[in-house]
Order: sequence, then structure tokens, then C-alpha cells
Amino acid sequence: MNNTEKYHHEIFDYMKSVESQMAEEFERISKRTKENPSIAGQEGEENWAHLFRNWLPSNYHIVTRGRILSSEGVASDEVDVLVMNPSYPKHLLNKKLHFAGGVIAAFECKLKLLPSHLKKIFHNCKKIKLLESRDTGNPYDELNSQILFGILAHSHGWKSKNDTLTWNIHKSIDRNAYEIFTHPIQLPDVICIANVSTFTGQKMLLYGNDLTEDEKQLLDGIKEKGTVASGYFSHSFYMDENISDKGRVLGSLISFLTTKLAYKDNSIRPFAQYLLDTFIEGVSIGTYDLWGNDEVDPLFTIEVLNKLKSDGTVEGLWSKWAKYQ
Repeated sequence: MNNTEKYHHEIFDYMKSVESQMAEEFERISKRTKENPSIAGQEGEENWAHLFRNWLPSNYHIVTRGRILSSEGVASDEVDVLVMNPSYPKHLLNKKLHFAGGVIAAFECKLKLLPSHLKKIFHNCKKIKLLESRDTGNPYDELNSQILFGILAHSHGWKSKNDTLTWNIHKSIDRNAYEIFTHPIQLPDVICIANVSTFTGQKMLLYGNDLTEDEKQLLDGIKEKGTVASGYFSHSFYMDENISDKGRVLGSLISFLTTKLAYKDNSIRPFAQYLLDTFIEGVSIGTYDLWGNDEVDPLFTIEVLNKLKSDGTVEGLWSKWAKYQ
């Protein structure tokens, strides 16, 4: 199948329909937001929960509104939508304190995401990411917390035309993120604005002897032998000229989340790979920022760092030692 044929895959038709429904729901809910903002917010959250129940692997539990409880008894602020492990006890699903060991992903929802919302949401993200200690032994586990965190919005409050909108959102994300987060594990994993783009987080390992010239030049700029670069990459419906690819915003969200779930759940890897092969994520745009000095502010345990410096990274989507995490 060539790339032209991929653009006509049925996944685009399905996701176009879902995006249209999401837009219609936003218009309906917005008419009465001022009358009762709380009810409007709950309806918006239920839209996202409905999407996940229909499109994430069917054995994962989707619940709304609750706090996450660490093994030490520390509770997070309220979270709007949560994805629970298939093994999570049914008796606990309707409780409003969700045990962190069973939480796969947590999402904060906004009907209309504003730039001023980001700082508070990012602080909440950091608290959730630090509820449980990180797994160790490989780069993926040391850069990715046990709980995914995302921001979901029907619409937004940035004032820009399409050709500059995604970059202005990128700037707002970066400006707030690097004031708040002190390690890449604390970053939100995904930010989706349904009528604009899905911004997926990516981490790149700059270690070893197989770096490209551009990657080496990045390291020359900070005089480091190796570090981590992180950034957000936007998947938008208007990015590819002359191609009818609406459906990409929510399609890339579902593909990204399914892929992240598949890192720990081998059973869904074939479907995650299939979604990637449909090219629903498309060509994304974004930039990387470099993290600091391993010796001053370590990003990895010493065992993992030494192995990265000596052996570098390996190829393969599902490898926890791959360059892109």
C-alpha cells in the first residue's frame, strides 16, 4: 500500500465522524455553559470518556472524576477522566479514590483551553507523576512515569490563524513547561485540542556513536557527551496541502495512546502497529529542547547512564532502549 492509498483508509472516515460529533457536542454544551458551568464541564468530560470507551482497547476501564491515591496514602487533586488497568478490581471502579497502582492514564479536560490554564494543569501533572516512584533499569521506564497524563479540550482561547496557531500553542506549552518541570518524566504526555491538533510528547536520547550530524551539533552547543531532548509534535488536519485528512486530530490521539499502552501490554501491540501503519498520525511538526548535564542533574540511574554512554541506543519501536521514547 502506498502513501496515497493510506490517506483513504477507513480510519479517517471513522475519525472524521467522531470529530464532527465532538464539534457538535461543543456547540450544544456551550449554549448553556454560563447557566451551569459545572454541568457543562461534566458533559465535556463524558464526551472524552465516551471516545475512549469506543476507541481504546475494550478491556481497559474508563471512569470519570476522582482522585488518585498513592501507596503512601497521598491523594492527588481531582482528575476528570481516568483509564484503569484491565486487572483493576470491579468493586473499586465506582469509588472516587483510585489506587495509583491501577491507574494507566489521567486526563484533565477543558471545554475551552486557555493559555492561562496551563500553569495550574502542569503543576497538577507534576504532582500526579510523582505520586509513585519510577521504574528503573532502562531509559523508557526512567523517562516515562507509571501514569500517563494528558490534557483534553474541545476548543481553545489562542488568537491566531491556522498558519501560526499551532506554533503559538507550542510556545505557550514550552514557556510554562520548562518553568515547572525539573525532569522529563514529569512532562504531560499528550495535549489534544479537538478543533486544532493533538500535540504528542516525544523524548529523544542523544547518546552513543551513531548520532547524526544535526544531533552532534546540538550536543556541541551545550558541550555535553549526551543528554535527552524532549518536545511536542502536532498532528493537524490542515498540515498536508491538497489532502483530505480530517480525522487526524483525534485519530492521532487514539493511535498515540494505544501505542503508549502497548509498551506495557504486549497483547495490543499488533493493533497499535496497525494504527501506525494507516498513517493516521501523519507528518507532525515540532521542536526539541535539551535537558541538562547528567553529572549535575542526573536524568538516569548510573547503570542506565553508563550503558547509554558505552552502547548508545538500539532500533525498534518497542525497545525500551530505542532512541525515541
